[in-house]
This record gives sequence, structure tokens and C-alpha cells, in this order.
Amino acid sequence: MKLSSPKVMISVFLLVSLAIFGCQSSEKLPRDKGAGKSSLIPASVFSQAPIDNLSTLLEAKTHANENEEVAFSAIIGGRVDPFIADSSVMLVADNSLPLCNDGCKAPWDACCETPKDRLRLSATVQITDEKGKVFKEGLKGKNGLRAGARVQIAGRVKRKANGVFLVTAHQIKVEP
Repeated sequence: MKLSSPKVMISVFLLVSLAIFGCQSSEKLPRDKGAGKSSLIPASVFSQAPIDNLSTLLEAKTHANENEEVAFSAIIGGRVDPFIADSSVMLVADNSLPLCNDGCKAPWDACCETPKDRLRLSATVQITDEKGKVFKEGLKGKNGLRAGARVQIAGRVKRKANGVFLVTAHQIKVEP
């Protein structure tokens, strides 16, 4: 078999073309892991109507006990990326937490505050299924949820110990 035969040349050309153009084009295609999938998180969690009887996060954290219902306003923040990837969990902070513009990666990350103050003024919010398990789906971008957004949250205090305040939300409204 000659290396210059038309069949060999065409085969080599196709293999090289596939290797070069096949790899390049697949790298340039956008990858959307959620394409075609419906959300695991119930749409009923996201509210368009204001939540009644709101307090501040700090007031809720100070006065509520475990297993009590709370409703508070807050800002999504407390660190550069306040969302837990592939999990229906986010970090929120009291609206009194100053937004830091000097030397911080993002205004909502509160890097200008001490760790003690960030803990005092923050809470972890989760959305769970009926068995109490967190959904394996991120919240970033859901119904307008984004770092720095002001939100209203209604839910039940799941844990309150050593400064940790964990709320299982059953209603979230993103403020305009």
C-alpha cells in the first residue's frame, strides 16, 4: 500500500480534520448542565408578593429560637460568592452590614468587617425537600437571586448555636 494513494490521503485528511476541528469546536460550545431539565426547587418557594411581618435579620437572630417561624429582610452576601454550588444554600447578611468598596473583591463580601461581626450579622438559608434534605441544585440566578440582592425570607429556624443561624426557607422574595 502506498502512502500517497488517494484512499490513504483521504483517510489521513479526515482523521487530522476530525482531530483538529472536532476538538476545537466542542471546546467553544457553551455547556449548559441544566438545559432541558426542570428545576428541583419548587416554584412556590419564590414569591412575587411581599412577605408580611418582616424583622431585620439581626432581630430574628437575636429573638427567635430553634423551630420557630421567622420572617426577615437581608442582603445576599457575607462573602464573595454567597452561594453554595450545586446546593440550595446561600449566605445572607443583615442590611446593617456595611457594603465594602475599598480593597474588597465585591461590595457584598464584607471583607472590611471582622469575622466576629460577619458571623453576628449573617445567616445561612437553605431550601429543603419534604424530608429535610437540601436540593442538589444551586440557587444562584434562580428567580433573580444574585449576590448583593436584597431579599425577604420566611422560614423556620433550623439551628441556632455558637453564632450559627440556619433557616430553612419556605418563601423567598427578591426585592426590586
